[in-house]
Amino acid sequence: MSSQTILVVCVLFLAQNALCVVFEFGKDHPSLEVVAHRHGEISLIEKVKYISFTVPVCYSLQYVRVQVDNLISNPSVKFNKATNTVIVSYQLWQNSLSIYDVTARASRIFGCTPPWGTLKAEGPVGPSLNWNEHVIINGVN
Repeated sequence: MSSQTILVVCVLFLAQNALCVVFEFGKDHPSLEVVAHRHGEISLIEKVKYISFTVPVCYSLQYVRVQVDNLISNPSVKFNKATNTVIVSYQLWQNSLSIYDVTARASRIFGCTPPWGTLKAEGPVGPSLNWNEHVIINGVN
């Protein structure tokens, strides 16, 4: 077997076995609406990445899902609910080259009137806020 064939097999093996880690903060519910979505990359020299988003007026943030794809290392992921910021961090010795995907979902606040006019709430308000972290690694709870 030639060295090129071995290289192709190794690359395919690594591509299929990329480590995908999902962190969930809060509880998801079908009535929640996506209010923010961020997607990007973390470079090899970046050890901490701050990913911020805003929640629209008359919405209450209920759930944040963070997916990080990295071939080698598991990051530490935290969510600061006071600033709506996801913090993805790696240790100095870890490979931080990765791709992230952050989705924030919220419920409309019934009866809330923004400064520019009326906003009708559709359907029930989502579940109460519970910010316990739930981690899924490669689709396994």
